[in-house]
Amino acid sequence: MNFRSWLVPRSLSAFGFSILLSFVVAPRVAEEQWIAANPVTSVEKQADGPLFTVQTGKVKLQVCTDSIIHVVYAPVWPAADHKNYVVTKRDWAAVNWSMQSGDKDLTITTARLKVKVDRADGMVTYFDADGKKLLAEGPKQITPATVNNERTFHAEDVLKIYGSEEAFYGLGQHQAGVWNYRGDDVQLEQDNTNISVPMFLSSKGYGVFWNNSSISRFDNRFVHYLFLGSEVADAIDYYFFYGPSFDQIIAAYRTLTGEAALYGEWAYGFWQSKNKYASQQEILGVAEKYRQKRIPIDNIVQDWFWWTRTGEFKFNEKYPDPKAMVDELHREHYHLMISVWPFFDPGSETYADMEKRGYFIAKTTVQAFHPKGAALYDPFNPAARKYTGV
Repeated sequence: MNFRSWLVPRSLSAFGFSILLSFVVAPRVAEEQWIAANPVTSVEKQADGPLFTVQTGKVKLQVCTDSIIHVVYAPVWPAADHKNYVVTKRDWAAVNWSMQSGDKDLTITTARLKVKVDRADGMVTYFDADGKKLLAEGPKQITPATVNNERTFHAEDVLKIYGSEEAFYGLGQHQAGVWNYRGDDVQLEQDNTNISVPMFLSSKGYGVFWNNSSISRFDNRFVHYLFLGSEVADAIDYYFFYGPSFDQIIAAYRTLTGEAALYGEWAYGFWQSKNKYASQQEILGVAEKYRQKRIPIDNIVQDWFWWTRTGEFKFNEKYPDPKAMVDELHREHYHLMISVWPFFDPGSETYADMEKRGYFIAKTTVQAFHPKGAALYDPFNPAARKYTGV
């Protein structure tokens, strides 16, 4: 059977099929592509950059350096001062910049960038010093929402990349085997084996850090648009970095978030992990065999079920002498990493003590992988973090 004839009835014309297909794939792009224009009604030149009044709120363009622009849009001004978990640089030295006002747009100029804000729709467009277009952003919107029974807002922004063949890199550590995220759709949330960082770099020589710690989304399934959104937001908050080299973009990101110290050399070697070493004898035997075969290795990982009970951090009877085990690994020039879970099963002294102190955030209500009553510790409680050492 011809696949095309099976998929599309002969009576359906190519035009009819295209209309049908648009109804199947277009609802999300139609919803986000047509975010209402947000015209500029006035502008105030401030020391660190202009503050625009738009139809639905305020937009601040903070000139952090001649190649870093911080953009904040909020329906109510001043924007809520949310806690920054990643951004550590809040004070910036004065930068030379200027602003030119035209009938259709306003242009902010630094030594390395030109940023145009369209009066008609509030779109922000970035150019290098030679006038090469880098990115067009907006319009953007904040809409009321209820999340976990809390009244908040959703944030949506659209980046226009018409005619661009640029590649996108970054977004953290994901397991799909994707290097270039052009044309991809990525949920930005923390998950087992996934580490999300809402920062991407473009082969056109710029980067964007989406400064929101809630569940967010990077969506470039439609070739001309890159959608960025977050489930919870008081404002749209992002940083634009211009390189053009990746080293310069990463340096700007490090300026914003703080310099990360390098690990010891051993951490860049081979790590051995499996599900799981079941005894002291097994892990020492594997370590010895690596050395006998002269296979370079620096770290070995003891994964789950070394404990007596989940959440009771005591080695079980299959590990009769944990100190001797660790000492032997160290003599053989191994580092040892031990997997620790944030779950606590009922029936231990630790569970009872943590429950009394109010260190649990939730408990299972039915028997499944975890027993009924298994608790998740509250990592947002500093005392609970100190208690567990996690």
